[in-house]
Amino acid sequence: MKNFLIFVILLIFYNVISSEIIVETYDKNVLPNAVDFYEDYVQQNKPVILKQGMYGMDLHNLKVENLKNSGLALVTFIDLNCQNCSEQDPSSNSGEDCGHFTNLNSFLNKELSESGCKIESPLAGNLKKFVIIPRPLICSNYTEAFESTRHILQFHKQESDQVILSENDIFWCLIDGAANIAFGREGSATLIAMRKGDCVFIPAKTKIIKSMTGLENSLEIRLNREKLPEPSIECMKSMGNKSPLSTVSFAGDGTVGIEHSRDLERKLLEKVIKIFGWIFKKSLSVEQFFTQIKTDGEVITDIKVWNNEFIARGNEMFNLLDTNKDGKFDLSDIDKLSEQQMKKFKDYLSDRLADLQDIASDQRFIIYPTKQNQKKISKDEL
Repeated sequence: MKNFLIFVILLIFYNVISSEIIVETYDKNVLPNAVDFYEDYVQQNKPVILKQGMYGMDLHNLKVENLKNSGLALVTFIDLNCQNCSEQDPSSNSGEDCGHFTNLNSFLNKELSESGCKIESPLAGNLKKFVIIPRPLICSNYTEAFESTRHILQFHKQESDQVILSENDIFWCLIDGAANIAFGREGSATLIAMRKGDCVFIPAKTKIIKSMTGLENSLEIRLNREKLPEPSIECMKSMGNKSPLSTVSFAGDGTVGIEHSRDLERKLLEKVIKIFGWIFKKSLSVEQFFTQIKTDGEVITDIKVWNNEFIARGNEMFNLLDTNKDGKFDLSDIDKLSEQQMKKFKDYLSDRLADLQDIASDQRFIIYPTKQNQKKISKDEL
């Protein structure tokens, strides 16, 4: 806090050119559309706080309380940045105090508040599939302007101040935590308090200082101002209101977008996430696993009769899931898998799910006797 206050005092004391930056607060239930946002804020280089702006983006999927002990966290791998890395062999990944690669669930449960490790990298590909492009940026002409994302997830043991000055426009949302932000330009300062759920638009070349204590879980979306065209009603209509971040390319992240309707990986991922989510509640025997599939209605659809064919293919899938062969499917079967092992695991699981779905699909064309029909048949036979 001391450094933060010194910076703010210096900004105010050396105010020699411009007046204090005016930062508007937008607190309506619905965020502005791309046309209004461009005219009111982007074109005028005007910062704005969007109160509870993250909720139109489905960013609740990234809240720690929702990610922790979830199937999504189990299948998502992240590269950790750890403070003590320089004290060890940087080429070694064996020490837990050094930077290493792990699944997100392990980080949230074991390392977030204790190890000094943090996530400070492009938003993981799996997570991009479940975050919606914010309404002010929904415009098909904007696709070339999306530059990069940055996901920060860390625990600040003491007050931390960070200076941000970018050539890009930044759309920044605070998913968990609280922050104080000082906007500075040519010696002026405007102080803003942000709470979880709030978003802020930071125009290119606008200096801010972000001060935080405790948990920080935030997401930046950076836009290349030189490639940002003036939006139109037509460009807003041609882009879906529920398009996830995975549908656009981010050059800085090295990722290529894929149309939502063609994203077969997401459809599989949703099923895998649901199956993995079951084991956070309890371990499953093969019979309990079959019950989950039969009653779920989403992992496998249109099941009419759980017959011997289902049982045979279901046993194959259970044996795949039960990696330690103890007769149960639980967290110990998958929480130690590496990213490559998890990828192969999902591929095998995809094949077994496809087999089960094929059986269910074939049943649509079969008329199975009901109890009433069975009684009629018995009478006729007599």
